Amino acid sequence: SNLDCIMCEARNFRKECFTSIKFETFKRIIDQAIPLGLETINLAATGESTIHKNFSEMVDYANKKKLNLRLVTNLNHINDKILNALSKFEQIHISIDGCTKKTYEKIRKGADWDKLIENIKKLEKTIKKTNLVVNFCVQKDNYKELPLLCDTFLPLGFKEINVGGLMAQSDMNNNI
Repeated sequence: SNLDCIMCEARNFRKECFTSIKFETFKRIIDQAIPLGLETINLAATGESTIHKNFSEMVDYANKKKLNLRLVTNLNHINDKILNALSKFEQIHISIDGCTKKTYEKIRKGADWDKLIENIKKLEKTIKKTNLVVNFCVQKDNYKELPLLCDTFLPLGFKEINVGGLMAQSDMNNNI
C-alpha cells in the first residue's frame, strides 16, 4: 500500500474514490494523442504510480512509442522490475519532504528513511541519462531543514531541488 503523508489531500478521500487507469485505456490515450503532437508523458497523480499493477508495462509501451517519460514518486515501492522501468525515464521527481530520518518519517507516515536512501542509491547506479529531482514541500515540520537540502541530496545524484509551499486547504492547515 501507499504512504499516508500528512499533507496529502488523498487522506480525505475514501479508498473507493481511487481507481487505476486500465492498461488498455492508457494505450488508447497514447495512441490517440501521438498524432496530435504528444511528446512527453508525466506519470504523476494523487497516489503512487509505481504501485499500479501495470506500471512496468505502461512504461515499456510509452517508451516503445518514443515518448519522453517523467515521473513523480516517493520511491518506497521499488523492486528490480520497477527499477528497470525507472531507467527509461528522462526525469524522476522524488517527493521527500525531510532531510533527516525523524522528519521524513513523521511527514511521510509509513515510509522508511533508510530504505529511501538505499533505493536512491540503487536508482542512481541503474540510470544513465535520467535527471533526478527532489520535491520538497515546505511545512511547519520541515522548514528548519531547508539549509540541509543541498548537502543531503546533491551527493546522492540529484541535479535539481524543487521547493514548494504548502497551500492551505481543509484540515491540512495544521501542517502549515
